[in-house]
Amino acid sequence: MQLWMIWLALALLFFILEIIFPAFFFMWFGISAAIVALIAPLHLNIYIQFAIFAVLASVLAILSRTIFNKYFYKNSDKLPKTNVDKYIGKSLIALEDIDNVKETGKVKVDGVLWNARTTDDTTIIKKGKEVVVEKVEGVTLYVKAKEK
Repeated sequence: MQLWMIWLALALLFFILEIIFPAFFFMWFGISAAIVALIAPLHLNIYIQFAIFAVLASVLAILSRTIFNKYFYKNSDKLPKTNVDKYIGKSLIALEDIDNVKETGKVKVDGVLWNARTTDDTTIIKKGKEVVVEKVEGVTLYVKAKEK
């Protein structure tokens, strides 16, 4: 079997994988393998062919990521907040003392009890005080005391 046929078969395999697992990942490998299949009849060393394949796939993957981020996700900060991100900036009431050292602190958001911590280990927020959510990590809301 000639080497260009192997590269072409490999390209086909990558294209099939892209159809099965669509993520614009395998497609770049398929395109790279197809290009190397076109230059394989030049009887370049197999290591040179593989290097061309690897460089092409890497460059295409990096360029596609850059293009997608620039043109498709440029306004992602303006998209509506979803899931737990919608809690950032929300005012809540501390249901117990929030103390990172003692690992205590609870707040209730939309009827659900959450662990609450401060972003600074030296800060303690007393029960009943109003707090503002700064960030969310896992099942923990990081809060600060609300300024009056």
